Amino acid sequence: MYEIEIEEAARGKGIGKYLMNAVYEIAASLHLFKVMLTAFKSNLPALEFYQKMGYELDEISPEIEEEEYSYIILSINAKNDQIN
Repeated sequence: MYEIEIEEAARGKGIGKYLMNAVYEIAASLHLFKVMLTAFKSNLPALEFYQKMGYELDEISPEIEEEEYSYIILSINAKNDQIN
């Protein structure tokens, strides 16, 4: 999947969580190791959303403090039902 965007007026209705859970379930059913995503550091609502779902800074991500990068890479393990 390349991109998920939820129109602002539709946020908070569970659509994003539903879509992210679907991606997670597909990854788990295919026995993939993890689900990864890229998020802009400036998109604080999205970062909070991903964090609540259990996503963490991935080992290949630029550090949050690295000013030359406008994004970070987050991931969640798809092998142990840890999505919230």
